Amino acid sequence: MKKILTGIIAAFLAVCMVFSAVGCTKEREKTGLGYQIEQEKYLFGMGEVPADVAGGAMDSRVSMEMVADLCGELGVKSFRIWMHLTTICERDAGSDTVRLKADAVEKYQQFIDLLKENGVTHITAMNHYYLYPVGYSASAGCVVPDPNLEFEEYVRFMEMLRECYRLLAEAFPDVTYWEPSNETNGADGRFVAMNGFSEAEDADNSQYLFSEDDLAYITADMCWYANAGVKASNPDACTVLPGMIFNTNGQGAYATALFLQNIYDQIDSRYLPSGEEYADINPDNYFQVLNWHPYVGSWGMPDDTWVQTNKDIYAVAERNGDDGKKVFLTELGWQDQNVPENQELIARAFVATIDLIKEELPWVETFHTFRMFNWDTAPLEPDSIERFFGLFTSPNSVQGASPKPVALALFHYFNGEEADASGLYKYAAEASTAAAIS
Repeated sequence: MKKILTGIIAAFLAVCMVFSAVGCTKEREKTGLGYQIEQEKYLFGMGEVPADVAGGAMDSRVSMEMVADLCGELGVKSFRIWMHLTTICERDAGSDTVRLKADAVEKYQQFIDLLKENGVTHITAMNHYYLYPVGYSASAGCVVPDPNLEFEEYVRFMEMLRECYRLLAEAFPDVTYWEPSNETNGADGRFVAMNGFSEAEDADNSQYLFSEDDLAYITADMCWYANAGVKASNPDACTVLPGMIFNTNGQGAYATALFLQNIYDQIDSRYLPSGEEYADINPDNYFQVLNWHPYVGSWGMPDDTWVQTNKDIYAVAERNGDDGKKVFLTELGWQDQNVPENQELIARAFVATIDLIKEELPWVETFHTFRMFNWDTAPLEPDSIERFFGLFTSPNSVQGASPKPVALALFHYFNGEEADASGLYKYAAEASTAAAIS
């Protein structure tokens, strides 16, 4: 296993190579799109999953045309697309060869074209379901072969990941940013887990959870392999670090700043990339964009602790030679449980948060609002918070897709207080439209 052998070599070479390693990492030339921060152009972003693109746990009337049209009405400039490998790629029946699904490529391209027609040119494509080597049976779509016990399968998994991203970057030159996984620092294994993990709600998955060190190791490896595939087809495209779960307490195994440092430690360890005959200690060859999900809380207002936690995370990047590298916040939002008082508070909180980003976090280029619509008829528990994040009510609801106070607040924030918001009501039910305009 390379992980063990490289550890022995690394221990032997540690003293003689530490200074050159630090020099290489700290003094590398900082150029490229990852260091061009254009907050004024792209700050307002969105994330949503049209039912006619990828399917899944969303409402049936959430169409790509509706999403793109309302992005245009709101003034959105950046978008995060859910582009799971299982949706758009497939493996050959008898080998590890992968190919794109032509019908899925066509649908995604249609959606991308609609977004562009509505002024959205800054696009990030995110995946969190994987393909597996022939002969490997995964218990769930979030499974990653264990690099400690299944090293051969693990390397084949990573090689397939690289090929998927080579094909995707070639097929979608309009997609500049590629996020190869999501929330990999989660302690519950939802997005990265050992084989045996079950997605059943009552499952006991404790024995199928990776350690924090392994999660950081796997995250870095995923980024390196995905980046190698992306750059092979489009050298100008960027790999985005999978959005990290945000933790404001500064303590605990999964605190965001600590996890990011662990990723850098894995890169510096000379274990990576797995399966290759050399070590790569340049973080730019793993990701060019940093990324985390700074949820403030269900109905909370941002405060000094929230600001400082964001700064603490970025300080980790600065200490590891990534100062100047830009940040995406690929999920940012509030759930309101359909309570009017909560909705009014959230409208104020979102505006306050954007003000703080502009005043205190200049390295943030964009945030992606989570999400555009409530999910009324998705297969979720009635009180699931996933139902209530929308800027708009669900198009499947009685009132149709009607803007909540937060949608109106964001519209006026980015378009001016006197701007005409009537276009936000075009997918609302007639009664709701008439009441809003009157």
